[in-house]
Amino acid sequence: MKPLYTSIDIISLVVAGAAATIAAMIDQRTLRIPNLLTIPLALLGLLFMAARCLFGLSLYVAGLTCLISYSLAYGFWRLELWGGGDAKLIIALLLLISPAYPALMYVSAFLMSLSLILFMKHAALRLAGRSMSPSAMGPSIFLACLLSIVALTVVSS
Repeated sequence: MKPLYTSIDIISLVVAGAAATIAAMIDQRTLRIPNLLTIPLALLGLLFMAARCLFGLSLYVAGLTCLISYSLAYGFWRLELWGGGDAKLIIALLLLISPAYPALMYVSAFLMSLSLILFMKHAALRLAGRSMSPSAMGPSIFLACLLSIVALTVVSS
């Protein structure tokens, strides 16, 4: 029986979870996610992606994951739906976590989770009579990361 996760997958999930937690705390406090966190994390994601390719991940899937992760984050940044630090964090998280699941399933689960969380946040603010002013995306990204990992782990087992 094939194990649910490889050792690279487990390390990637732990690193991504820790980084998302740290980013959420920093973003909540400063409304910024520092390059000192996101750039090394993205490079680590690329390194783990290369290691996965050595152990069976298709180059096509790896390339497609990189292209879609970058395109989504860059597109939403250009549309001003989130800031540059948020975009870099999302790219890093998608590079780290996506290959642990069947092709691009994590990207889809993450985007659906993030959409649901932001919709609920917006609805709660509207019910409270407050407008959606600029706020930290880090906590929402952290929750989406966690929710999608839990959902896919439950579905995969």
